[in-house]
Amino acid sequence: MLHLAAWFLFPPERALFNADPSLLANLYISSAATTFGIIALIVGYAFTVADRARAEADAPLTNILPEAIAERLKERPGETVADSVAEASVMFSDLVGFTELAQRLGAERTVALLDQIVTEFDRLAVAHGVEKIKTTGDGYMAVAGVSRPQDDHLVRLARMALRLPDLVERLSATHGVNLKIRVGLASGPVMAGVIDADKFSYDVWGETVNLASWLDRTRCRARFRSRIRSRGRSATASSVCRADRSR
Repeated sequence: MLHLAAWFLFPPERALFNADPSLLANLYISSAATTFGIIALIVGYAFTVADRARAEADAPLTNILPEAIAERLKERPGETVADSVAEASVMFSDLVGFTELAQRLGAERTVALLDQIVTEFDRLAVAHGVEKIKTTGDGYMAVAGVSRPQDDHLVRLARMALRLPDLVERLSATHGVNLKIRVGLASGPVMAGVIDADKFSYDVWGETVNLASWLDRTRCRARFRSRIRSRGRSATASSVCRADRSR
């Protein structure tokens, strides 16, 4: 703009002295190059700010939803996310005796303990390619093979599940408490989707989810874990537990 203003406000006929035309040409070229350089910097900065703002706006979405689901919503904001998955794995876990322990510890120590446990669970989930669905108090729900296909979904989730008891034991010793964990793991068809337009929530439901939750609350979990270790499949374990359930 300054270059254009100088061009029109100070034409050659108003010059106080005659300058070498080659010098003027070089000045015009250098001025034009400087102007374009400044414009490029401003445009680049604007794109950087826009990308940063977009990333900050997307961060809450990716923190709440699985990455694949968050990408779907960003690409197609008005789309209803509702999926039927033929084969996936679901895990529930909870801490034995946690309610009574929390009453003795008080709010501050309870929150500190839970925060560390959930943080470590989340790290294990990421390391094994497993997706956390939600936490409810001391309960933890995770899945594999739901938002994206994974042929080894059961193996991934089982390996994570087998790491949890030792992890809880180590964290219990750190905090000077005695906690044990129960784990229920099931594999089969599930349904999943995003619920609530105001506060996005990605949830999974179906008979497989119910079975995993039931296994978490029963003594069948030890037999279930033994089957996973020996066969790497949940079908046999599920049938054994279903038979026990019907008695």
